[in-house]
Amino acid sequence: AMGDDASISAAGARPLKPKPPMLSPDGQRPGHLCWHGFCAAALAILVGSAVFALSYREFAKASGKARLAAFEEITDKPRSDSRTYMWGRLANNMEVLAVQDPTSTLATFAVAVEVGAYDDPPDLPGLSHYLEHMLFLGTDRFPEPDSFDKFITENGPLSANAMTQSDVTVYFLGVSNRAANQALDRFSDFFRAPTLNHKYADRELQAVESEFVKNLQSAPHRTMAVENDLAGAGSVRKRFFQGNAEALKKTPEAKGISVHAELRKHFARHYCPARMRLATFGPAAALDQLGAAAEAFGGIPEAGGLAGKDMPPCSSRRPSYAKPNPWSLENLGKWVDILGVTEFSSMNINFALPDVTDAYESLPLWYLTFVLGHECVNSLLYVLRDVRGLAIGVSASYSTDESGAKLVLSLALSEAGRAKLQDVVDTVYAYIAQLRHEGANHALYESLKDSQELGWAWRAPSDPLSTATDLAEKMTRMPRRDILWGESVIRQLDPERVSGLLSLLAPERSNIFFIDPTPFHPGDAPGASARPLDDAGVEVSSAPYFGVQYKVRKIDEVFPSALKRWKSWDSSSRDDIVGFLARGSGGQIGEDGGGRSALLPKRPE
Repeated sequence: AMGDDASISAAGARPLKPKPPMLSPDGQRPGHLCWHGFCAAALAILVGSAVFALSYREFAKASGKARLAAFEEITDKPRSDSRTYMWGRLANNMEVLAVQDPTSTLATFAVAVEVGAYDDPPDLPGLSHYLEHMLFLGTDRFPEPDSFDKFITENGPLSANAMTQSDVTVYFLGVSNRAANQALDRFSDFFRAPTLNHKYADRELQAVESEFVKNLQSAPHRTMAVENDLAGAGSVRKRFFQGNAEALKKTPEAKGISVHAELRKHFARHYCPARMRLATFGPAAALDQLGAAAEAFGGIPEAGGLAGKDMPPCSSRRPSYAKPNPWSLENLGKWVDILGVTEFSSMNINFALPDVTDAYESLPLWYLTFVLGHECVNSLLYVLRDVRGLAIGVSASYSTDESGAKLVLSLALSEAGRAKLQDVVDTVYAYIAQLRHEGANHALYESLKDSQELGWAWRAPSDPLSTATDLAEKMTRMPRRDILWGESVIRQLDPERVSGLLSLLAPERSNIFFIDPTPFHPGDAPGASARPLDDAGVEVSSAPYFGVQYKVRKIDEVFPSALKRWKSWDSSSRDDIVGFLARGSGGQIGEDGGGRSALLPKRPE
């Protein structure tokens, strides 16, 4: 399956990943709860990663697993965590992380492969997703298409599945511990010798098509389809990543393309051990798990399981897709009017930013989503809902990968907000201008760091399947010694980077998406449109594959005088901006204790 989050399955971006230190119930970066109750006491950071004392020669002699080239214990973990973590590298350059939990009755495994939707051939959108499905349908040793599913069912209680994201594909399964070694052995065959049998290709393509059809009426998928359509020509964000029967059968067959041959080439080109990360979990000793992994996966050739003279070579490093830039200034500054499928009106304001994948120690975009999404008095939600009556909900989220980062403000509009769209946008940009005046709030940043360290140090362990899946995926993008804490806790403050990102939250670097179910006004029909800000003279476009109707104009065409006003707030006084935000009915901006209006939550005493 494509990733559950719409920004993965529709846009291909690693959505809303890396995962934030705090999550709302749906897994998105929050709308945060109020900061006033956070503990400000610092907890000493657990640092370091010890190299396991036993030498490889001693281990190899004792275990007989000579396919393990190196190993190391990872000890930078929560204080409450009694599990043992052991990293290893196989002789074929595949990396493994073994997790021992003596109390578990289950064994789980996950393999993350550094290939995803960005790697799809331009003529075969969705091929990575299709290949993910096909790997489950038999191997040379177990060719029957339902053999693996039957094995998993007989050795439950867990299951097997997979997800394709923008730059990684993750396969995962769980079984009763009694079947651990057999499951690992059979799992390794996915990557050593898949049959990719063309007899079952149409059956599995129908499963891909069913996923696509299911998402046609999904509001997030529809919005993302429009967003992708607006990306720069030639960029990876411009593509259709999910795949369907049209993209993977009808169109390529008309062009004389053999999809089955391309599936095999895609596997050969990208599925080699140096681009695979395996995580194992179970009650067995971590070193024993590494030995079992070496036995099962060590025989995969460095060149990949389908290497041969008729196959393209497998590169040990995935290509870069950072260029062309999907969000140059010519693709931004747009007002995008989308025909929605729900009865409610909403607005997404998307800001294009540089990639921050490397910032997992300081989490600057997570800090900004907190500041923009928290629910305290004087928050953006408070101003929009309680002071101005324009919205009933606000959330902030971000995603990041090599093609760039994106910060999204999602607003659920009230009836008043639907009728006063310019007031809504004015409020958002004024609030952001106020944040720029403030800069990174060191007291808040420090307190978030302290509270995260405390929560991480004493957190409950994650379930076995999530543990393996998350660790395998994280191994593809951060050093092994950081994977237990990376993206879960702020280890260092970087106010300069926060301020730099704040400076980029500007109207000209954003696209505004207004989603409403009211039909567009036909250009030849009499009377005014019932849809706010609809312009009958603007052509209706249709997003490829999803068929979503939308219109696009420049922001300054929709709000002719607003852009100049928004820019002027950067040179306005703080009190002028707060005064603008305070004008409304239903609330007022609070005082910061010094007689001035305050937009940020107060630091706890």
